[in-house]
Amino acid sequence: MQYRRPRGLGGLPVALGLCCLGIALASEWTLLGQNGSTVLNVSRSFLESGHIVGPRGLDVWFREAEQKHSQMADWERAILKAGRTLEPGTPPYLDWLSRRSSYESRALTRFALILEDVSLQTARRIPLTRDEVGPQLNRLDITAAAIAAQCPVPIKEPCRAAQFRTFSGQCNNVENPHWGKALTPFSRMLPNAYADGLLTPRVGSDGKPLPSAKEISDAIHKDVDMPHKHVSNMLPVWAQLIEQDVAKSSVYGSVDTESPISCCHISAVHPECFPIIDGKDLAKLQSGNVTCLNYVRSATTPSAGCRLGERQQSNSVSHWLDGSPIYGAEEGFHSFFDDHGLLWLDGKGLPQELGDISGCYKPNMDLQSCLSSHASKVRGSGFTPLLILKTLLMREHNRVAKELHTVNPHWDSAILFQQTRSIVIAAIQHITFKEYLPLLVGSRSLDKHHLRLLDHDYFKNYSLTVNANVDSATAAAALKFWHKLMNNRILHAQADGSRTTTLLSKELFRESLAKVAGGFDGYLRGMVQQPSQQKGAGVADQLTKSWMQGPEDVSGLDLVALTIQQGRDHGVPGYNVWRKHCGLSKAESFADLEDVIPADVVKRLAVIYKSADDIDLYTGGLSERPMQGAMVGPVFACMLSRQFSKLRRGDRFWYEADVPPSRLSSEQLSEIRKITLSRLICDNADNIATIQPQAFLQADQSMNAEGACLALPQVDLTKWREDKPVVASPVSPHHYRRPAVNGTDEPDHGREKRQAFNVRQNRQLQPVNQLRGNGGFNDNTCGESKRNCDPAQKFRTVSGFCNNLNNPDFGTIDRVFSRFTPAAYDDGFGEMRQASVVGGTLPPVRAVRTSVLTDVDRPHPKYTTMLMVFGQFIDHDMTNTPMASGNNGAFLSCASCNSQQSVNQECRPIRVPQGDPVMASFDQRGTPLCLSFTRSQSRRGSDGRRQQVNQLSSFLDGGNIYGTNLCSTRGLRAFVDGRMSMTRSARGLKDLLPQSTNRNDVESSECRSTGQGNLCFRAGDARSNEQPGLSVMHTIWAREHNLIAGQLKSLNPRWDDQRLFDEARRINIAVLQHITYNEWVPRVVGRPVTNLFGLSLLKNGFYRDYDDSCDATISNEFSTAAFRFGHSLVPASYGRYDNTFTSNRFKPLNLFEHFSRSDALYEDFGVDRLLIGFTIEPTQNADFSFARALSDMLFKDSNKALGTDLVAINLARGRDHGLAGYNAYRERCNMTRAANFDDLLGDIPKFLVDKLAQLYRHVDDIDLFAGGMTELPVIGGLVGPTFACIIAEQFLRLRKCDRFWYETEDPNLKFSKAQLASIRKTTMAKVVCQNSDSLNQVQREVFEQPDTFQNTHVGCDEIPELDLSPWQEVSGCSISGNEMAVGETKRVSPCISCACTANGPDCRSLSIKSCADLAQDFTQAQILADDVCKVQCSKDFFDSAKDDDPDTKFSFSS
Repeated sequence: MQYRRPRGLGGLPVALGLCCLGIALASEWTLLGQNGSTVLNVSRSFLESGHIVGPRGLDVWFREAEQKHSQMADWERAILKAGRTLEPGTPPYLDWLSRRSSYESRALTRFALILEDVSLQTARRIPLTRDEVGPQLNRLDITAAAIAAQCPVPIKEPCRAAQFRTFSGQCNNVENPHWGKALTPFSRMLPNAYADGLLTPRVGSDGKPLPSAKEISDAIHKDVDMPHKHVSNMLPVWAQLIEQDVAKSSVYGSVDTESPISCCHISAVHPECFPIIDGKDLAKLQSGNVTCLNYVRSATTPSAGCRLGERQQSNSVSHWLDGSPIYGAEEGFHSFFDDHGLLWLDGKGLPQELGDISGCYKPNMDLQSCLSSHASKVRGSGFTPLLILKTLLMREHNRVAKELHTVNPHWDSAILFQQTRSIVIAAIQHITFKEYLPLLVGSRSLDKHHLRLLDHDYFKNYSLTVNANVDSATAAAALKFWHKLMNNRILHAQADGSRTTTLLSKELFRESLAKVAGGFDGYLRGMVQQPSQQKGAGVADQLTKSWMQGPEDVSGLDLVALTIQQGRDHGVPGYNVWRKHCGLSKAESFADLEDVIPADVVKRLAVIYKSADDIDLYTGGLSERPMQGAMVGPVFACMLSRQFSKLRRGDRFWYEADVPPSRLSSEQLSEIRKITLSRLICDNADNIATIQPQAFLQADQSMNAEGACLALPQVDLTKWREDKPVVASPVSPHHYRRPAVNGTDEPDHGREKRQAFNVRQNRQLQPVNQLRGNGGFNDNTCGESKRNCDPAQKFRTVSGFCNNLNNPDFGTIDRVFSRFTPAAYDDGFGEMRQASVVGGTLPPVRAVRTSVLTDVDRPHPKYTTMLMVFGQFIDHDMTNTPMASGNNGAFLSCASCNSQQSVNQECRPIRVPQGDPVMASFDQRGTPLCLSFTRSQSRRGSDGRRQQVNQLSSFLDGGNIYGTNLCSTRGLRAFVDGRMSMTRSARGLKDLLPQSTNRNDVESSECRSTGQGNLCFRAGDARSNEQPGLSVMHTIWAREHNLIAGQLKSLNPRWDDQRLFDEARRINIAVLQHITYNEWVPRVVGRPVTNLFGLSLLKNGFYRDYDDSCDATISNEFSTAAFRFGHSLVPASYGRYDNTFTSNRFKPLNLFEHFSRSDALYEDFGVDRLLIGFTIEPTQNADFSFARALSDMLFKDSNKALGTDLVAINLARGRDHGLAGYNAYRERCNMTRAANFDDLLGDIPKFLVDKLAQLYRHVDDIDLFAGGMTELPVIGGLVGPTFACIIAEQFLRLRKCDRFWYETEDPNLKFSKAQLASIRKTTMAKVVCQNSDSLNQVQREVFEQPDTFQNTHVGCDEIPELDLSPWQEVSGCSISGNEMAVGETKRVSPCISCACTANGPDCRSLSIKSCADLAQDFTQAQILADDVCKVQCSKDFFDSAKDDDPDTKFSFSS
């Protein structure tokens, strides 16, 4: 093969005449391997044959090359003087402006080109193939040559581990200081694809030129408008930020001049030119009459030590994810911050260089002004939305610096700046990995490449051997995936709701819109509100036709063509090579590409490319169908995942890393983990008060609903407080306390949705009128109440007794409900509320039902039936109000309209009013008809008022699984290996619940099963057979207990049945609590309300807000009204499906036909059929609509047309319990009290307000249930603001008042950190998966319907499971050969200390104060085997090794 320096024109290499030089030969030439071994040894006789020259020849070639490039510099000046340059203000000029190289970069490029010439000369004399030449030249030993002496990037000795990053990225890796440094080469995952193996741009597989990049752009990447259903335009803008942070390829430039080179002048073509010529114009090449896109090859750089070999492109920024676009990549950046550690911003909070630089365009080109405007290192990008994002991060820097100065006033400006910089970089890293990457590469890639961030503890996979330098192909192709996501127009959204758009080309080098009033926020709102594109292979016309287009230009550049050309320039292997590398089969024909590329695109590829091997990586990757839940296809997902994995594993300063001296404290790390992009926007925008929690996703009406900024978690910077050398004034707590929100600040956006911050957290934990006098009744705890309360007992009682040590009866079974407001009985003491506040009576409850709370099919657009059945399941864990009974507990038959007089005073039958649209008011004999209604069982409180009783413990404690007292629990246990009693399935499927065989049991007496032997089931709650969905829930949670018990038995074979049962119950309750608060509650009350009420779970650490003075007892309003919202979620029927999600073989279950029936669960896969349906079918909306199965046909007898009406019963139950009217609770929840019906508008739709006004005499008369169910839902929630308030307040007490809460920090009760971390990984999806028989795939969020992007079906084995290994009791630990007893702490390696706990080892890195002392305690081999030691002591050991003074030289232990 002949090696010559190419000049590219349209992909055609043009040879430079290089003469052969007669050089004195050495006796031998040796090629050294990476480990120093000889790879190629060439004898003198072979050398004399003319194939190779000796090493001294390098010096001659080096001098020749220097002279040649000196002459080329003269030639460059001549052609520039002759006008062979780009015209200022034109699109090619502006493109050069955005990619121009620095002086240092140009100097390195000059030396790299000299090395390339030497490499070419050498390659001509060594008999190597194209694939061998680059690697083998790289192994040549050049240490004795002049190249090494003049090398501008010598191999550096180890450096000392500093606390803060350098700006250039140098010394991140202390053993290889140049790794990751700015102006070092991109790495290569795969060998280069240069045509000659060294530097000639890639050609086709047949050796001929590839199709023109412009032709490919026109044919394959045509624009098509396809807005993404979920992703916002913030994602492609953030993608550009990240690309610029880790990879920026600058353009070749002369050392002596900054002027750009024109490559479209045939008369003077620069060797670094590689212009883009349309294939149809190649015939016109010699005449110069061609359509040409200017392209100058990228700047190159030598490798460390200036090895010979292939061309390597220079990365102008550090390779680390370190905020280079904000802080620069050059040392000495201190000139960009002031003496308070702040970045320079003008009075409007904008960078000083941000201005209207229309002078960069023709015809008013002001060259000096234009260049000056972009002298701001890497911050000047040209694209205004990106500059807005960078400015946002600069503002965040200044905001954090000011707070840190308050916390640590003794810090000087340098420390303040560096600490702030570390926090901002940590924020960028956290947002990128937590919010951005999951959408980019999808969940499967995250798991495969271990990219998921930790929710607790430190990241311990840092490695000194990982070189994180960005891969050349990833930089040239994969990181540019965002091209296909960009819109042609950029949205500007103002606070008043107005919207305007501008062409993308008008957002290049024109920042004036950011300076107008509201302009900065308009960009930010636009980015989070505007959908991104998902164009397939297509790219916006504004990028392919108008890139860098100025106002006077007819057209612009083609960014796609430039990108394709850059890939060829960089020697990036073709798409087919990367397919094979990433686990796909190599395409032997174009048809083979259809596995991941749409057929229509493959057809176009086959037209323009000769072979599948020729397809450019960028084009192939962009053409792939996105993976499920991802924005990119499999090849780009593979490349990006591997690169980001290296950026994490190889970064010593990674924010999660357990590497001193830069390691964050555990408390600081917990604060960083709270950061979200949305909170950054809120904190640093001019006036943005509301935003969706996930800024990369468009706002929706559920978990990503737009809500108050104040509801988003905020970082507590007091965790960075350091001991002061001098006394300073304390920090006022108001800087960190969550501010109260004034409801009058709510903006009116004309929506029929209340802002979430209209629901206030009531600071008084105890509901008003907390009742006393619960004693004096029979003990139903089965003896638990007679025990002494033991604070060290880690297992809760079944009855809830002794949960509160000061008040053992708080929250126990058979305790009267607490109240939000005083009871509102007609007589003040116990008579049902029936009178209007203005005289007369309240409307009949049945009339309210038929007029207001009607039957309309309103499926929820996002949530599944699973949300409904789970809600009923936990309701039955906390509340059950018994009805009054006759003598000796006899059931009262209250269906007769005169039953109050004829049967019992506790009967209050519900009259069916005349004109009822469904039910008859009179029978055939003219006798009035009523619905049976019996008042609730009651007691008299200390004030003499009637109060109702909760039969269950109030705590979320699995009472519906385990029973209400010790006796009922014993009846449910198997007393074998800690298991619950179950019924063995006849066909080898998983067990069913135990059958109810005692006819005196409620389950048996009310059972309506029709199948032979299909007895109803027993469970912890007697209502388990009420409807099939509830039976399914009871079944899988009982199975979950037994699954846990079985695994604990395997881990701890010595545990007896009682221990296994208690531990399994404790874990199962923790899982239930976690799922309820992590997945269910936020969807019901909305995430903003969840945050405002303190219901958000901790990601790590322990809950410290237990209050032993508060009472978890369920409130009457919660039980009787608010938590009955779930009745409106119930569908009319349940679909049944197999594990392929097919339902046409199974008849749906009409709910009204299956009350109190268990038949469906006995069928083959009966549980699974229903369970799968719950995960895919929509639940109903929580609103004024109720299914007829509940409102007209509840508990319908088979011989009757109708049943009873649950909605009317709910209304009557509220009156029975003396609940105040709806208006009182509005006021109680800090909403305005309505003076009239019109005041309800805005919270309740007008058509419902009108109906309420027709029925009720006064607004104060409205029943709580009726008012709450007609409210519009809070932002992101299912229920309205009143019910959200009542529900959130109750769930706050269920957490805050529960001594056994699973996150507790109580040393007697708490789980270990490892155990708690395992519980925090559990999801309802996993509970469903592992307790079904046939389900093998499910969406990760089973409370939400499957979605091909956000909530895709995944294999059950891909969902994290409850890891019970932390519960394995050990008598000791074996760590790295060290045997330790439980409780013992030992240094298991020189720089790692471990404590042996009962659940295994807990290890931490040590901060080394003296490396000399370390050397005395450990051997050199021990220290060098410990990366933590090497990070901290490599420099000291290196210096010591060179030290000849025995007094200062380290003496290692032997």
